[in-house]
Amino acid sequence: MELYAVDRKAEELFAVLFNKILIRKADSERLHLKKKITEISQEILKLMTDIRPNKEAVLLQPVVDEVIAKCYQLNTLAEELMEPFLLFIVGMGKYGKSTLVNALIGKEVADIDVLPKTWKIDIFEAQSENDGNEVRLRFVDGEVKNIQGPRRSIILKMKRKKEKNPK
Repeated sequence: MELYAVDRKAEELFAVLFNKILIRKADSERLHLKKKITEISQEILKLMTDIRPNKEAVLLQPVVDEVIAKCYQLNTLAEELMEPFLLFIVGMGKYGKSTLVNALIGKEVADIDVLPKTWKIDIFEAQSENDGNEVRLRFVDGEVKNIQGPRRSIILKMKRKKEKNPK
């Protein structure tokens, strides 16, 4: 029995470490991709300004203008690579929204119960700096809580109780 607990704890620690490595690798890859896209689009912009057609090459001007516009779009997209991914899950009560959130995140961050628990808006954010055990909850009223481990459920219950009895 005790050996199982040790194995389980080692497995959890390995999962946390593996997630840290994956997050850092993904961040590094996105940053590298952003730099490459920016470099290439800047190079294309320079080439387009160097070959800007003269007044006789009227047919070439719209093509050059379109390529320049696409380069600016590429720069914008490269900047957005570093933005967080947002996923909105909306639906009627008791249709599995919390279960879906928990399955996507890989652990229980959204409470599941017989009674509906998703009657308000909760925002779950992953943070690459933490060890995977912390979740930041941002409530509709602007309140932000960084919650670790089992304290998540306790704070959520306290928040609901406070909203029911605002005294």
